[in-house]
Amino acid sequence: MFHFIDADGHRLTAEPGTDLDGNPVTTLWVKGAFARVPVRIPTDRVEEVIAGIRQTARPADGPPRKCGRTKCVSGTEYPPCDRPAGHMAAYCRSAGSAAHFLAADVEAAP
Repeated sequence: MFHFIDADGHRLTAEPGTDLDGNPVTTLWVKGAFARVPVRIPTDRVEEVIAGIRQTARPADGPPRKCGRTKCVSGTEYPPCDRPAGHMAAYCRSAGSAAHFLAADVEAAP
């Protein structure tokens, strides 16, 4: 179980659970002044949610980083991917959307 409490005393809790069909999920509970609301995230989508939170937070930390991948699975080189670093899209997109390509090393991206 994981807890985070913000400066206003609102608590975010993450804990293992199941959805209504019995599938494993990570349940996020947000407790404010008046309610406790669950958000159930399928276990296979937890990393996507974390990546989305990181991507959302980046503008507050400075300019967003770009993906920058250049090599396609076929070995062809393209201009650097212009999507945000850690993007969840299946394909990379070069600057100006001139080319879409499947990156050769998706897991090792920054």
